[in-house]
Amino acid sequence: MSTLVAPFTLFGSSRLLWPAIGIGVGALLGLLPWQVGLPLSLAGSALFLSIARPRLAAYGLAVASPLATVAELRLGVIGVTAADGLIVLALAGLLLQVARDRSPLAPPWVLAGVVPFLCLALLSTGWIVSVPLAVKEIVRWAQFGLMIALVPTALVRRGHALRFAAVLLGGGAIEGILGAYQFAFRVGPPSFEVGRFFRAHGTYGQPNPFAGYMEMVLPIALALAVAGALALVRAGAGPGAAAARFPRALVVLALSVATITGAALPMSYSRGAWIGLAAGLVAMVLFAGRRAIGVVGIAAIAALLVGSLGLVDLLPASVSDRILSITRSFGVFDARRVVPTAESWAAVERMAHWQAAWGMFLSQPLRGVGIGQYVAVYADYHIVPWANPLGHAHNYYLNVLAELGVPGLMLYLGMLAGMVATTVRAIGAAHDPVLRALAVGILGVLVATAVHNVFDNLYVAGMNVHLGALVGLAVAVGRISRRVVDSPHFAP
Repeated sequence: MSTLVAPFTLFGSSRLLWPAIGIGVGALLGLLPWQVGLPLSLAGSALFLSIARPRLAAYGLAVASPLATVAELRLGVIGVTAADGLIVLALAGLLLQVARDRSPLAPPWVLAGVVPFLCLALLSTGWIVSVPLAVKEIVRWAQFGLMIALVPTALVRRGHALRFAAVLLGGGAIEGILGAYQFAFRVGPPSFEVGRFFRAHGTYGQPNPFAGYMEMVLPIALALAVAGALALVRAGAGPGAAAARFPRALVVLALSVATITGAALPMSYSRGAWIGLAAGLVAMVLFAGRRAIGVVGIAAIAALLVGSLGLVDLLPASVSDRILSITRSFGVFDARRVVPTAESWAAVERMAHWQAAWGMFLSQPLRGVGIGQYVAVYADYHIVPWANPLGHAHNYYLNVLAELGVPGLMLYLGMLAGMVATTVRAIGAAHDPVLRALAVGILGVLVATAVHNVFDNLYVAGMNVHLGALVGLAVAVGRISRRVVDSPHFAP
């Protein structure tokens, strides 16, 4: 029977199947209006690429945060962004590849800090007021944990980690250039005007999250640039071993991005980001080794020079006033007893939200008001006349304390400690100068973000995905360095 009946193949050859499907789908999309056809075409292309080359979607996670700010589909209070689609594609590609290769998954131990926090958040939905707000926050933390698991599963070779870092640096450069353009050419709403310039805000629409993203790229760029320059100097004029291990193209890219983001971050006039970055740089120096002493000296001289310029009034008044306002604005006081002025408005408004969050905590110190419920119950705790909840408490530690009580804050601090410990372990395990620099930069980001979160919430606008991906990258660096993973899940 088999010799009489030929096997059926579409168009005479199975090799023509996928091209034929592509032509057919393209023809159908061509009949649609471009406003519909173009997004569908891009989504379809991304789907096919993620199936054919799953790691491409994983690399895209390095720029998930800017993608999350470009376009958004609103479903009530929940927004669906391009970053969400990218996560789905990366996860689907990963699962398909793992199933095909029958490769075991190895969740990193740092997830042991994320899972209990997420479980407590789920438990708190038993006493919430707004279900959509709770779902939004739970999804945000689920994405964070997913990135920690997904990224190290995809990045199993040194080259994978370097390509991921290159994409991350490229995204930071584009965002920084956009922010610099807005700053110099006065692009933005009138409220962003500071002297002759406008505060940089990039695609984020607000200066503070833009600055938060810059401080999530700058430490990595700086670590790679400094370590790469030192490696090339030690190699001398010839192609030494250090230079061979540290690609010159990566050094040039890192130096360029460090320059761009280092200039763009101050253009945001975000004092919280300035303080956070300073803390992150200190942490990097502590773990960078003796070779960083020269860099520290240069940074100290630069800081003294900037301070001297301020003392002799050579800095623009808007910049020197902003620097001096740091010590004046970040004290603790009772917002009900202060009459805000134009200069103190932001500080008083922030303190009013801190007090509202503290009131929520005092009302439910053990269980909190429920995950994501700060905005929903703000009206019951707000300080007159600050009736606008602004989305969060502008202090993520108080925000967690208000929503999840003391247990939530303890779990959150434990999760932070686990992420820092994971990164420190990666630094210790990495003998390769590139991987070590990556880990040092990630440590700088984690510390900078933790400090900045005293004045803001940097788990918004896709930055939760970005931070989770960086923790996953630290896990990958540790695994690659310890040679735990011997064969990749993905083809190069």
